[in-house]
Amino acid sequence: MPDLPLVQFSSISRSEPQSFETTVYGFRDEDLSIVGHEFSNQDIADFFSVSMVEHSGDDWIDPEAKSALRVRVDIKPGLPMGVVSQVIKLKTNKVDIAPLDIVINMTVVSDISVLGGRRFNDETNVLVFGPVQKEVGDEEKLHLSVKGIHKELVEFSVAEIDPDAALAVEIGEPRNLFNTDADGERTLASRLYPLTIRVKKNCPNVQRMGSKQGELGRIVFNTKHPEIQQFDVRVQFAVQ
Repeated sequence: MPDLPLVQFSSISRSEPQSFETTVYGFRDEDLSIVGHEFSNQDIADFFSVSMVEHSGDDWIDPEAKSALRVRVDIKPGLPMGVVSQVIKLKTNKVDIAPLDIVINMTVVSDISVLGGRRFNDETNVLVFGPVQKEVGDEEKLHLSVKGIHKELVEFSVAEIDPDAALAVEIGEPRNLFNTDADGERTLASRLYPLTIRVKKNCPNVQRMGSKQGELGRIVFNTKHPEIQQFDVRVQFAVQ
């Protein structure tokens, strides 16, 4: 049996490779070996590779096991966005034992996304203000999240605001988020940019509720990301 029969990756960047290792234990014989493998989802099989790595004594932590093998799984960038699943079936030299399953579940996301805000719909990329009192205005505080191998290259600027007479945008200084491994080494995981989108106080009357009530408002950001050069957020609101 593998010590990691189920592996979960949450919100991984589609541009960044991933990998993990698992130890496969044999409890019956000392001559256990992996002789091959198959993937359940052939549509994305090319994004996965399986290899054997040198096993150290420190990896062997099950005292009842008679043999142990170390398996490495590498996941290439470029997987489709959304929920992705793959099952790796490891074939052993024991013909009377069924292939060993390693289930991999992932949520693959874009390098750039919007986080936070009770009125932001991340599925449609729409910020919903709804009706706004003209004398009061309104605002929502969000974050622009940047992941992936290009995260340190990204710089946001506002390319377009429609309608600019009613909407305003502020982008703050980024905050770095780090991952820490078992050895205490820190690596940059993502960058968060504070983002405030505001419906201006005492702006002209406008209907941007979508459908027959006027097309949605739109904010376009330049990013300097080599693959996602622009990124936009739609805004649903009405001022009377």
